[in-house]
Amino acid sequence: MYFSDYMNLWLYGKEGYYKTFKAIGKSGDFYTSVSASSFFGASIANYFYELLKEGRADKNGWLIEIGAHQGYLICDMIQWLYTCDPSLVQTLKFGIVERQPEVQKEQLAYIKERFGDDVQITHFNDLAEVEAVYAFIVANEIFVESPFAHPSVMFRGSVISAAGGYRHGDFPEDYELWLRLHAQGSRMEKLPEVLLHWRDTPQRLSRQDSRYRREAFDNVRAEYLSQDPRLRKHAGSFAIWGAGRRTRQRCAWLLRRGLNPCAWIDIDPRKIGNRLNGVPVVAPDWLIANRVFVLGYVSNHGARDDIAHWLSEHGYERGENFLMIG
Repeated sequence: MYFSDYMNLWLYGKEGYYKTFKAIGKSGDFYTSVSASSFFGASIANYFYELLKEGRADKNGWLIEIGAHQGYLICDMIQWLYTCDPSLVQTLKFGIVERQPEVQKEQLAYIKERFGDDVQITHFNDLAEVEAVYAFIVANEIFVESPFAHPSVMFRGSVISAAGGYRHGDFPEDYELWLRLHAQGSRMEKLPEVLLHWRDTPQRLSRQDSRYRREAFDNVRAEYLSQDPRLRKHAGSFAIWGAGRRTRQRCAWLLRRGLNPCAWIDIDPRKIGNRLNGVPVVAPDWLIANRVFVLGYVSNHGARDDIAHWLSEHGYERGENFLMIG
């Protein structure tokens, strides 16, 4: 069984973890940032508001959350947007991607409690159901690798022009564009249909050109990761999972931008207890008592899924409490 199939069954199967709604608390679901404060939602909403003011987001578009639990985050975002500009609650459309009917009912009840009938939420069973010219969706996997094979991409020329078009430099220009579009709140999606048959050869530019070397990917990824509001919020209080030499080499691009971890996480007994540039190397259990934001930098085969699974089992929420980095 593939790991993705196992996780889908474990989360959404007949007795899956997310099959029924679980209240936050000791006997229910785990606490996250949105459970304790509205600041997390407000910070993301403020970023979105800045995009709206600059004309880089559409005030008539969609604001969508994927996996919203009771709806705290999207409600905090809506509240902040209303504080900034009350008219946005009238022009924007709001959606939640949630497939479980019981959870949908809990979300609608909470949203009605917060806003009465002033805010309407549309539920989608899958992101593929969303049909919109513009949607702002929080994503978290774009920092693992380039999400698209360039020959398969189709987009509106006006959107790319508005974003500044392709840029030239010592980096993969397609991946840089995807990262920039993501930072600006653009919606991107892979379609399930096979629409392109592509002849892949050793002479491909991405296999020969220096702009596609590993260091170039790591550098441009670090540039946009360093600007991500989720990480900026935790600057000085985040940990990096992976203290090996190769992992540290890839992390160096982020550290050079002034973002330094408070701890390195590793499972190797030979590394645990050491210090790297004065920062301690600790075992994963350190994260149980010290709830900090985590960047999973280990790229060994299978390790990324194992790390994400461990973090999820210990109350960390992907995209909110940790990000996996390629």
